[in-house]
Amino acid sequence: AKYWQQVVDMNEHQKASFSGKIISSLFNTVTNKKIAVLGFAFKKDTGDVRETPALTVCHMLMQDGAMVHVYDPKVQKEDAMNEFKYHNMVVDESRLKFDFSARQAVDGAHAIVVLTEWDEFKTYPYHEFYATMMKPAFVFDGRNLLNHAELQRIGFEVHAIGKGRNADGRMNMLPAPSRMGTPIGSPRAQQLVDGRHPVLGIKMDKICCIGAGYVGGPTCAIIASKCPHIKVTIVDLNEARINAWNSDNLPIYEPGLYEIVKKCRGKNLFFSTDVKGAIQEADIIFASVNTPTKIKGIGAGRAADLRFIESVGRTVAECSNGNKIIIEKSTVPVRTAEALDRVLTANKGPHTFWILSNPEFLAEGTAMKDLDNPDRVLIGGLTTDDGIAAANVLVDIYANWVPRERILTTNLWSSELSKLVANAVLAQRVSSINSISLLCEKTGADVAEVSRAIGYDSRIGSKFMTASIGFGGSCFQKDILNLVYICESEGLHDVAKYWQQVVDMNEHQKASFSGKIISSLFNTVT
Repeated sequence: AKYWQQVVDMNEHQKASFSGKIISSLFNTVTNKKIAVLGFAFKKDTGDVRETPALTVCHMLMQDGAMVHVYDPKVQKEDAMNEFKYHNMVVDESRLKFDFSARQAVDGAHAIVVLTEWDEFKTYPYHEFYATMMKPAFVFDGRNLLNHAELQRIGFEVHAIGKGRNADGRMNMLPAPSRMGTPIGSPRAQQLVDGRHPVLGIKMDKICCIGAGYVGGPTCAIIASKCPHIKVTIVDLNEARINAWNSDNLPIYEPGLYEIVKKCRGKNLFFSTDVKGAIQEADIIFASVNTPTKIKGIGAGRAADLRFIESVGRTVAECSNGNKIIIEKSTVPVRTAEALDRVLTANKGPHTFWILSNPEFLAEGTAMKDLDNPDRVLIGGLTTDDGIAAANVLVDIYANWVPRERILTTNLWSSELSKLVANAVLAQRVSSINSISLLCEKTGADVAEVSRAIGYDSRIGSKFMTASIGFGGSCFQKDILNLVYICESEGLHDVAKYWQQVVDMNEHQKASFSGKIISSLFNTVT
């Protein structure tokens, strides 16, 4: 029950958090300020207002003294008032008006708040709206529906769900996709000059991977296989591990890995303990080192231990003989690139470093298939011109075998966070169906039949919906606990509680299964 209650609690927290952002952004008061609300229905193409988030948002704004003017093409004030009454929300009707047009609602308003994703909202003349509004004029996009870059160009201060803000208060904006990488079927945007990148000045034909473990080995073996024109050197200080990579008894087993290593080794794939030499030879460097969970100190048992990432930064800075692109391949907490940059900057000579995030999405047992035919390749970088150019270098490497539409480019922080969230969501699905398995045992339902029934829903799908005694492996629990720690560190305690429930449910499932064994064996296995 606690597990599923957290789903409802998180939904309520999101609505309250969005409402609070509106009030705090408007100088911590909306008393007698006109707020234009676009959309009241719970989703577009319907007039249904049952449990709509607009109830909470409008009610909080009115409680703080706002004059709320709503425009929704299908919702009438009577419908909204009935839903307010159903939820026992007291409304001062003098502060709630439903207008006949968006233009009427916006005229003289301090802010526009988008609460329903009606398509017509995307087509409005916001430059005209801006001219009639109080200044500064705000847009709060609760559906991430509008063109935020264009709104900022007009002059709006824009706030949206899940979008970070720069130090100057402006929202982080990604460049247009056309700037990120060379489009399929197009000539290369930049021709090499003497084998070097014309903007970054780096050599393009050599890669160094620091870390010869489960991620670095298979990833760079595939790159060597798909890019015979690139020399790939994998380095590690562990001499025994490097010796194993150079033998017929590889240090890790993955179906298909040995065949690829055997084909490329000694041609354009090399394994070495000469870390300094490999760094100096290559200008494209993958950091693929372990990031275990801390075992002592602040965050013990949850936070990631980044000592090996820090060591990579110091080593690269110390050994570099030119500009380098450094690619985070390890699973790291969000904003690790910022910490890595500080280490590099504090220790570098006259060289420039560009940091990219390129998390792996491999499953043990199918890693080579995942690398050969990935669902997506994710590359995060800075959105400066140099940052985009650096990201394009990696885009062009993967484009040797991955269709361009599957190579996703984001900012650094989105890429770093995506890896943790991917594992958290997969684990969440496991815990969700496991929680239902316990209910099935009590009610006579069959969890396999329930899983099959809901798996046919295209919005849900069937993967990771098989009940079991719980998830395991090296990633799920480690990454969720890291996510919980990050949320708590940022003061997002309700968000942390939500994800903690995924781990708690997993532990409960294992304990419940163990308890069933003992109770079935006449309450003792002594």
